[in-house]
Order: sequence, then C-alpha cells, then structure tokens
Amino acid sequence: MNLIYSGPVCSGKTTALINKYLDLINEGVSSDRILVLVRSTSDVSRWRKELKAPFLGKLNVYTYFGFVQDQLTSYWPMVEDKLPGKQRFALPVFMTVEVSHYLMMQLVEEKLSQGGFRDVRSTPDAIAIQLLDNLNQAAVSGMVLEEAFYRLRSLGAAGGREKAAAYQDAIEVMERFRKSCLQTRCIDYSLMVELYTYILFRDEEYLKRLDSSYDYLIVDDLDETVPVAQDLIVRFLKKAKGVYMGYNPFGGHTDFFGAYPEGVELNILPLCTVKELKNPRSEGEMENFANCLAGILRRHPVNVKSIAPLKGEIMEDLRGAMLEKVAEKIADLVKAGTSPGEIAVISPLVDKVLEFDLSQRLAERGIEVAEVNRSKRLLDEPFAQAMVTLAALICRQWQIPLNYSALVQCMGLLLALDPIRAGLLAEKIIKNGSNLPNIDEEKGLRERLGYRNAEKYHELYEWVKRWEGQENIDLRLLFQQIFAELLAPLSPEEEELLAMRQLIDSAAKVHKALERYYGGARDKGMCFIDLVQKGTLAADMLYRPPLNQGKVILTTSLNFLLNPNIPEVEYQFWMDIGSRHWMLGIAKELANPWVLSRRWRKGLIWDDGLDQRIRIEKLARLIRGLLGKCKKGIYIAHSKLSSQGWEQDGILLEVFEIIQERGERIND
Repeated sequence: MNLIYSGPVCSGKTTALINKYLDLINEGVSSDRILVLVRSTSDVSRWRKELKAPFLGKLNVYTYFGFVQDQLTSYWPMVEDKLPGKQRFALPVFMTVEVSHYLMMQLVEEKLSQGGFRDVRSTPDAIAIQLLDNLNQAAVSGMVLEEAFYRLRSLGAAGGREKAAAYQDAIEVMERFRKSCLQTRCIDYSLMVELYTYILFRDEEYLKRLDSSYDYLIVDDLDETVPVAQDLIVRFLKKAKGVYMGYNPFGGHTDFFGAYPEGVELNILPLCTVKELKNPRSEGEMENFANCLAGILRRHPVNVKSIAPLKGEIMEDLRGAMLEKVAEKIADLVKAGTSPGEIAVISPLVDKVLEFDLSQRLAERGIEVAEVNRSKRLLDEPFAQAMVTLAALICRQWQIPLNYSALVQCMGLLLALDPIRAGLLAEKIIKNGSNLPNIDEEKGLRERLGYRNAEKYHELYEWVKRWEGQENIDLRLLFQQIFAELLAPLSPEEEELLAMRQLIDSAAKVHKALERYYGGARDKGMCFIDLVQKGTLAADMLYRPPLNQGKVILTTSLNFLLNPNIPEVEYQFWMDIGSRHWMLGIAKELANPWVLSRRWRKGLIWDDGLDQRIRIEKLARLIRGLLGKCKKGIYIAHSKLSSQGWEQDGILLEVFEIIQERGERIND
C-alpha cells in the first residue's frame, strides 16, 4: 500500500509514521527491511530516540544524503570502475561541508589573486559558499554540469559584460574543484549525489540489489525532498510492498537547499492514497488568521473573520525601547501563569546584539533564554577557542596570527585570571611575537600577576615549552593532550565538552580529507587551524534540544519551523516585522537555485518580478507554518530603526497594518 499522511504543521504526520513503523515490526517485518528517509540529522536523532525497542535488525534511518553515502560506500567498486583516471581507490573520502568550503575558498582566493571576480562584491568566503551551492543545486536536480554551466552563463550574459565575466570565473573555479575531487576521490555533497544518480541509480545490477534490500519505505517531510530523492521514492512506489509518507501541502520551505514540492504533486501524489490529518487549530480563528495574512500578502481578496490571534503589538521608534517592551510583556505573561518555555521570540535574523540585549532584559526579570539558533561558530565556544589558541602558540612555525581577545579569553580560562591580569598577559604574549614570555625575564610580571597566578602561569609555560621542542606535531594528538591535561581538570559543562569533542573529531576528519586531497604538499594541522579561524567550522552539532525547563526560546523563523526539537508554543513574539529579512530572496550574486531547479524552462527570464513573486510565496508559506505551531496567539514587535540604524519598512509591516484596519471594521 502506498499511503500519504497529508496535513499542515503539527497535525501528527511524524507520529503517524512512527506508529506505522512500529505496526510493521509488530506484524513481523524485520527492521532491516524498512528504509526511513527524513529531512535532517536532527530528525534522524529523533527517530532513533522514538524507536527504542531492541530490534534484531539494523535500524535504517537516514537523510537522503546519508543514504547515498551509505550506498556509495557499500557499492564503491561498481562506481570506481566507471570513473576516469589510472589510479584506483579502495574507498573514497567523504568531505564535510566545512572541508569542501575551505578547499573551494582556496581556489577562489587563487582566482582573485589572478584578477578574477573583479566586479564581484561578495567576500571570498561568500563566493565559495555560492559556488558550492551551484554544484549542490545542479546535483539534487539531477542536472549534468554542462547544462548547469550553460544556464549560469545565460544568466550572466543577461546581466551584462561584468556579470558574464564573473560567472565565467565562477564556472572555471567550479570546474577545477570538481576535477580535483574526481582525481583524488574526495567526495563533496554534489559529487556524491552525482555519482549515485548517474552511476549507481542507472546500473541494473545495483537496482536489482536495491529492490531486494527493502520491502518498505517511510518518508517524513516529503514536501522538503529534493528531485533526485523523489526519483528514488518513485521507484519504491513501483517496487516495494508499501510506502508511507508524511506531506505538508503548505511546505517546501527549504527550496534554497533544493526542495521541490511541485515534483511531489506531479509525480508522487498520483501514485498514492492520501489520508488527511488536521491540526487541532486548523479550522478555527488561527487558521483563518493565517489564511488572511497570506492572502493579503499575495494581494488576494480575503474574508477577515477575526484578528483575535493577534494578541498585541509593540511599536517604537528605537530598538532598545522595543526590546524593553517585549521583555515587559513576556514578564507579564509569565506572571499570569504562562511557562517561559511556552513562549518563543522569533526573528528573521538572530544576531549577538539581539541575543545579548534581550537575554539581559529578561534576566533582570528572573527569566532565562534558550538561544537555539544554529549560526554559532565553533570559536564562539571558550574551551574550543582555548584549544585553538594553545595550538597556535605551540606551533609557531605556522605563523598563525593571534588576536588580543582570544588570548585574553584563553589565559583567563586556563589560569582563572581576572580580565585585567589576563589582558596583561595577552599584551606580553603579543609583544613577545606570539610566544609565551618567561616570567623570570619579565620585570615586575610576577608581582603584577600575584604569586599563585604566577605559579600557575609558570606551569603552563613549561607545558607549552615541552611541546614546542617536538617536530612534526600531530594536531589531533595535541588537541587530545590539551583536553586531558589542561581543560578537563577545569570541570567544563556538557556544552563545553561537546565543543572540544567536536574540535577533536573535526581535526581527524579534516586531516583525512586533506591528506587525500593535498598529499604531503601542505601541513594538515596548519590548514585546520586556518579553517577554524576563518569561521568555516560551525558549531551546529553543539545544539541540544531545549527541554523547556523554564526558558524562553529565541530563534530564527525558519529554525523554529523546521527544527524537530522545538515544540509548538502558546505565544510567539514576531520581532522586527518591518525588517526586509523576513522576505529574503534565494538568488545570490553568483548563485540562483531557481535557475538550476527543475522548475526552470527554456525561454524563462529571471527578473525582479519573478524574484518578488518567489519571495512573497515563501513568506506566505512561512507565516502559515509559524501560526501552525502557535496555540494561543502572537505579539508583533517593530522599531522604526534597526540595530544598524536603518529604517525598517518591509512588506510584513504593511500586511499587519491592513489586517488590523479590517479587524477594527469588524469590531465597529
């Protein structure tokens, strides 16, 4: 049976799929005969947690990319036989996003040094991300690179001579990156998908083995799947004993990652029975309110029955005053009996200023904040920063620059110094050429640090000197020793332990990939420190679900909607509704997911009108999704000036002005 559970957010689709999985197990189906495909690694963790029964077989829960990697690993000889080059490899090296980004950035910087990207405003870091996005979009659309590059050249030509030259530079860099990856069998996401799509998925022997491996397929978040994943699903629909899927007809929020809900409607829905599920609030005031907001945004006629879900508005000239009013209103809700964990502060962009300012204001009222955004850099974690700083101090041959604030933080953490004494040491280290000074040779330093602090510093100095004398230091081993001997005794918290563990694990993965990619041409440890300091290595893995133990959730709109660990809440505060970040487009200076998707047709023209229609449609879907995870109502907050001093007059502000006017007419 091929069955789709169709419903909006919070309608019970995932629960229904998990129950279906358990039903199959109870019917005697072995778990290794069931394949589960989910949207993200967080969803993988959730499914594994939910399926606690001690199954005898393997638990096959993957993202599509995880499944493809598993298949390439299992059937690599079949792939290797069809790849160019005389050198054969027993197995490929699968690169993380960070390593791919770092290697692409090296090629971008080389191109820049040769005069390329002359009229491009984006930073080398951003250019590298956009070029990887192009490769990924082409791959998940099942598009050969020749076609992708043809579309990009056409897009560039339409923008004039400078744009055409920039796209040509981009194509040359992408071609070099792909050639190097193929030669070394260092597989990034895009090449991984291409190898599966064009080699394994077209190999009759492999397809026979695939068909015989699984009897059932379960897919969650069908609306967020990419086209090549949908091709795989269609095969299962025709070959498997049963396929069960969860589908949100208002989804497709990750189109910038390749989501293709149109493909579901065209190719999958006609092959399935659809069972409708309802959100408990899907037929009441909240649903009507969501429909009206989306309709006004699209310039459609709407029937506003009630604006009761809009519980209040906070409108101020200055951002500080707005944040103060938001904190007051949250405190009022808590005093009235609402748990802080039932309140979410949602912003299109959560920066450090918003996080710090709001957290401080709520802390003054005895309320804690759980910041669950995923944009944190690994170096934002003090213990991870200390590991990197110590490695740079020891391996001075790498000539890695150390900034004052990193040294202050490191010395303060390791020696338990106050900021004044930590700053004093940082100044001495910088003055000494990024080398720890001998305290006995620095007049007055011992006295200024204090006797006990000076002794601790001397122990650190001796520890560093023992490592400095070694040749060919293995960064992985160095990190392990820094952790075991210097940082673990400081009794770090769980989050800090996770940061250090990720740094150690990442160093090992990066070393393996760079060893294959560069051979002995570059120092892998130096490359890793460079990668980390450039902020390429994110701390996404550090996030752990907020258990709603009395903390207000602060996050971005998309993360609130898609993160499976963030539950629905009673109240939402929509921040900065005048910000244009609520309606960001998907096109970048050198990347355009829409042009590289299956939506694109020959003869179409990318212009401001199409861009605006896509932005509006994305925001309309986002609004519906957010309100679907809201039990009681929302508060909107707006300041005329942003934190950067820019005037805020985005379209969402206009939408709320219109719906409030119509709501007032109803009341009259």
